Amino acid sequence: MIHLMPEAALTDLHTISEIRAALHAGQISGGMTILLSLGHPELQDAKAVTRFIDYVSTYGVRVERSRGQAPSAVYLRQWQ
Repeated sequence: MIHLMPEAALTDLHTISEIRAALHAGQISGGMTILLSLGHPELQDAKAVTRFIDYVSTYGVRVERSRGQAPSAVYLRQWQ
């Protein structure tokens, strides 16, 4: 279960397949932002990043990339 806080909350999701499963299950939905590290191991290729952002945007979800978090850490927050 993902608990959403007013501030970005660390999730137990670490892989792209786990994020996709959460999207399909409705745990991540429109109005949320996924915060991913620039160093995320599955998103090092520019095409992979574009495909992932395009995919989650169809669910109304935004993606932000950050330098200041662990490579496999994934955070969620509501849009401000």
